[in-house]
Amino acid sequence: MALQTNRDGFALPMAILLIGFMTAGVLAGFARSSAEVQVADNQSAEAGAFAMAEAGLAQYMGRGRIETLQETFTYQGGQAQVTATLMLDRTPPDEDIYLIQSVGSVTSPSGKPQASRTVAQFATREVGTMQVLSSWTSLSGLHKNGAAGEISGYDATGCAGTGNVAGVAVPDDMLTGLDNAIIGEPKYDEMGTIEEMAAEIQIDWENIATPFNPSIVPDNVVCMPGTVSWDEEYSNCGSWPSSSKFTDPNYWPTILINGSSPLPSHGRGVLIVTGDLVLNGGDTWDGIILVGGKITDNGSGNISGAVVSGLNILKNETVGESSKAEGTKDYVYDSCAVQAAANSLARLNQITNAWADNLSTW
Repeated sequence: MALQTNRDGFALPMAILLIGFMTAGVLAGFARSSAEVQVADNQSAEAGAFAMAEAGLAQYMGRGRIETLQETFTYQGGQAQVTATLMLDRTPPDEDIYLIQSVGSVTSPSGKPQASRTVAQFATREVGTMQVLSSWTSLSGLHKNGAAGEISGYDATGCAGTGNVAGVAVPDDMLTGLDNAIIGEPKYDEMGTIEEMAAEIQIDWENIATPFNPSIVPDNVVCMPGTVSWDEEYSNCGSWPSSSKFTDPNYWPTILINGSSPLPSHGRGVLIVTGDLVLNGGDTWDGIILVGGKITDNGSGNISGAVVSGLNILKNETVGESSKAEGTKDYVYDSCAVQAAANSLARLNQITNAWADNLSTW
């Protein structure tokens, strides 16, 4: 019997079977490729979320102090939500331990779950302090014109518990004019030569009045181009806080005036002036005033806290005229105002080997 090799219908089933195998292979390739793309996307999103979390943690810690216990930082492609939690409340308060937790997330396409990553850092909170020698301390001397107004070293509130201070502290023979309006314990303190007094001033003025990594990071920088001690290197010039912000009794900002200027408005907090400061009628300030040059006071008002002028001498710069108290303004040492202003400068110091990656949400 002869073998028949040209049977009808054999090629078609084989072709269909082969096409089926090829289709399955193509589909498997697409599926594998899609899975690999998804894995790569997931890894990219995870890395992005980690970067957001680290950026938020670094920005919060780098600011140097706790302004709010919870804050959200927005970046291109995502955000970081940072929370500061008091973990251990100690006495004194500069030994308090905080957990700074940053949850980073990236913007995901619609319909896809949002990638997130958590990092954390344990840190201590160092409370700000200030050396107070007198109600008004002036390295460049002080001239009191007239008996009106008062410069008092008697503590108005007694928060610090350290007692009263001198009304005025100056180098030897650099307090001139009428001193009947100066009171304190002692009335005034002459602290030797300018060089000797400068050695006693525990204020890091060189690193405070600098545009590069200042030891006190200001909340607002107001630049006065062309004035005495203006520094063109400041790149973060902004504006004076709006008066509405000062209606909040808990608002104690740190404001730096780059150059010389009259006091833009009343307020509270830490005022840093790299040049000269002019105080006119009706000016008031609660807290700390640090001035590189001289202060000229021409009007009424009230300053509660502590004032230091002539600080540019600590940078080996010449401060010409002495500060002048010519108005009817009262300068009163107020330890509560000094403490509140200094507390706004509290800094976070990270604890070594206390960083955690992907810490569980508390």
